[in-house]
Amino acid sequence: MTQIALAPHTGTTAALHLTRRGRNLLVRLPLVAAGVAAAFGIGTVLTQPAEAGTPDGGVTTVTVMQGDNLWEIARSVAPERATGDVVEEIHQLNDFTGPLQAGQHIVVPSSH
Repeated sequence: MTQIALAPHTGTTAALHLTRRGRNLLVRLPLVAAGVAAAFGIGTVLTQPAEAGTPDGGVTTVTVMQGDNLWEIARSVAPERATGDVVEEIHQLNDFTGPLQAGQHIVVPSSH
């Protein structure tokens, strides 16, 4: 049988030495990533519409009357547009927590 003698571990490790190319990569990579993130953020902000779905971003406030529903309100404020799209937009413009109440003020797209 063959016996192998192992040297005891001294606890020291080899030092890491970076080349010039390695140092450049460590410095430039985060800068490039930050530039890409900034460009993406600026591009996202510049391409967003002024308000959700409205052609010019115009909105107005409507007071809900007794018996009103979103479908009727959508048809009255934007008769030239698809009513379902306007209803969806009204939902996006408001934070509804329950059914419509008479006297409630809601934001709707302005008529063009």
